[in-house]
Amino acid sequence: MENFRPVYDDQDVQIYYNPGYFAMNQSGKLDTHLIVICRRGMLQGEYSNKKFALEKDEILFISPGISLSHVMLSADFECIVLRISSTMMNTFLHNNSNLWNRTVYINNVNKYHLDSFSMQFTDKFHELLSMLINNEDDGFIHSDLGHDMIHSLLKSSILGLCYVMSVRSNNFDNPVDKKHQPTVFFNKFLALLQGRRIKHCKVEEYASELFITPKYLTVLCKRVSGKTANEWIREYTLADITYYLDNTNLSIKEISHRMGFESPSFFGKYVKQYLGCTPQQYRERTE
Repeated sequence: MENFRPVYDDQDVQIYYNPGYFAMNQSGKLDTHLIVICRRGMLQGEYSNKKFALEKDEILFISPGISLSHVMLSADFECIVLRISSTMMNTFLHNNSNLWNRTVYINNVNKYHLDSFSMQFTDKFHELLSMLINNEDDGFIHSDLGHDMIHSLLKSSILGLCYVMSVRSNNFDNPVDKKHQPTVFFNKFLALLQGRRIKHCKVEEYASELFITPKYLTVLCKRVSGKTANEWIREYTLADITYYLDNTNLSIKEISHRMGFESPSFFGKYVKQYLGCTPQQYRERTE
């Protein structure tokens, strides 16, 4: 069972250096982002009834809510597996969220072959990550400093992956045939979300700016991405909340006002509902 355990595990991130994750999770709906870097051998399976095969020097990323099934591994399969919560992924991406979301949900790209530069980047990432995880100080990996350093390294690797996406996909500005209206409107909806300072608004407000009905916006979001418009609004809102709490000295009242909440009290209830703690508790937990 030891080989099935992650080499690093906190409330937002799990890291595996072996195929043990798949031995324990051969099917089921994902509740986190899953990123798999194949270093040797082959991984095969299905996600959302779509077959895939991951081979050496390829990277696979699958979003939360997607069903993974029929997983099979070659005898020589070696990999790095990252499981990252939606909250932490949004914190990592922040201003690059649209690049990631458009790749996954509009271009439907879930796998890349890593070129020589990307492989060098991945090897360095693995080397630095191993140095942190295998630190001789047994308490380091469980310390706040250890968590912060690992999260910072992961953030750099995720942004590096965004760079790979940007140079590999030359059709982000026109990702789909304009005849496919749901995808076009979904793309515009994400752009609105990314560009707004106050994202915590009703679906009706976004639909009005797109000149479509709220019902149609919800339906097209669900069709293209598997998430409703409200779920996307909440995801982008929480990304801003965690960013302000983690990276600024703004007071809770100032963050509440900046994000357009009716009052600090309502803001606190919102954070408690979706992050499981008060804004102050979240800030203290990450300090």
